[in-house]
Amino acid sequence: MRSVPHAHGCTPARLSVDLAERGATLRLAEVHAKARDILRVGSLEAKVGRIDRFTSVADVVESFEREKHGNDAEIR
Repeated sequence: MRSVPHAHGCTPARLSVDLAERGATLRLAEVHAKARDILRVGSLEAKVGRIDRFTSVADVVESFEREKHGNDAEIR
């Protein structure tokens, strides 16, 4: 297992790739304006999906559950 990189060497794009290699997906929620601007410059939106302030943590969890259990699954 690789060691965790130092904070100064770990970009959100790199984190997204590292997580994908492990079968996980990075999703972002409630991202503030300055952070959105920075993340979009790095083309991260293409990798992690929509970056906005309106997607809540609950939305991300619900989306994960729907993908995991199928669109017809009841979300509790």
